[in-house]
Amino acid sequence: MDNIMADLNEKYADNPAFLEFINREFGSAASNATLEELAEFAFGSVEEAVKEFESKN
Repeated sequence: MDNIMADLNEKYADNPAFLEFINREFGSAASNATLEELAEFAFGSVEEAVKEFESKN
């Protein structure tokens, strides 16, 4: 599995078209995600997101 990832990284890591594709797809996925999914992605859980929010506000 590590060799597959290394090969993929070598082939796509510096490919601007691939980066653009990933960014576009991420934007689409993020805009369709629920609040819980976004919080879990960014903070690990909704509870952690709330803690972080409350500590900054």
